[in-house]
Amino acid sequence: MKKPLAFTLVAVGALALACAAVFLYERSKVALIIDDEVAWDLRDASPRKKVIIINGGEVARYVSEDETSYTGDIQDTFTVPKKEAEVETWYACDGKGIVYLSEPGEMPAYAVPDSLSDVVGKLEHIEGYCPETYSCKGYKDGWFAIEINGDTGYVREGYVCWDVIDSF
Repeated sequence: MKKPLAFTLVAVGALALACAAVFLYERSKVALIIDDEVAWDLRDASPRKKVIIINGGEVARYVSEDETSYTGDIQDTFTVPKKEAEVETWYACDGKGIVYLSEPGEMPAYAVPDSLSDVVGKLEHIEGYCPETYSCKGYKDGWFAIEINGDTGYVREGYVCWDVIDSF
């Protein structure tokens, strides 16, 4: 028995719609996965370190822990009971920590993350002295945003160091 042409066209159309729906659904899942990966890649690319936050609000570099205490460092190593502190991971991209020149000298801080832009200040590290430190305001694509002379300046990652606290 032959089926009418209209039935065949309807069946083919329904199959085409079903295939299109599956394709669009799968494509949307891939887009979400890619977007999530991009978000995590930006965070993963950011410098990060663990910190110990002591109940009084003091922040220290995380060194290690055992069953009952954390070992931290500010200028000297110390231990603090776990019930008096907590551990967090700080990311430069979240505007945490400080930035300083890794070698003695001066380096310009730019108005935007581009070395051809205007200079808004200079980072300094005088030989024989502790380097000047600058509050980190963020990090993206190899550039740190810092607070300098009341402005936001941008410095390239390869010339500076990032740390969670200023303990010089």
